[in-house]
Amino acid sequence: YVTNGSQVESLGQKIRREAEDVCRAMGVSCCFLNCAVRGIAKSDEAVNEKLAQQILTYKPDTLVTTFVLDDHDDHRRVNHLLMKALSRDDVKVALPKKTEVLWMQIYSTVLPNVVVDISEVEQEKRHLIGLWRSVSGQRDWEHYVMGLNAFNCRFIPRREKIYAEVFFVIPVAEFRLLCEAYFSNTNNGEI
Repeated sequence: YVTNGSQVESLGQKIRREAEDVCRAMGVSCCFLNCAVRGIAKSDEAVNEKLAQQILTYKPDTLVTTFVLDDHDDHRRVNHLLMKALSRDDVKVALPKKTEVLWMQIYSTVLPNVVVDISEVEQEKRHLIGLWRSVSGQRDWEHYVMGLNAFNCRFIPRREKIYAEVFFVIPVAEFRLLCEAYFSNTNNGEI
């Protein structure tokens, strides 16, 4: 988790506990970089180091992040942080050669090259989203996310109810190149 969850500290702590509950229910560990919501710095060396260390520790062959063109500034900034971490020589050497980045859909449309039918785990996903009771915003997140997943059924030609997640998947080297091109052309490097 890159941000601390909320600009209000008590709410941020509650959201963090809920995120930990979700991870525990999924059987995964989590790490918090504790950046401010709507305040992720592009050049925070401590955050960059912490992210790079997570990558060096786990040496993932798959990294999942928000789409670089997502219309939420924090989501774009996460891509910038990841690009910087993946550009380090020690990280380049440590990662498996076939490491891929999966850009996921949140707010903006993703032209997918991978579609995953999640119909069998739809109820579990609803349950996990429901564990985040304190997430801020004006949306019913379960309705919003599952609505996107229902909309994505257009990529799977079957008659029954289908839920799908979509991703744009690219090798990590291409991720770095695309992000470098994007961030070098956005308002003189400003996000």
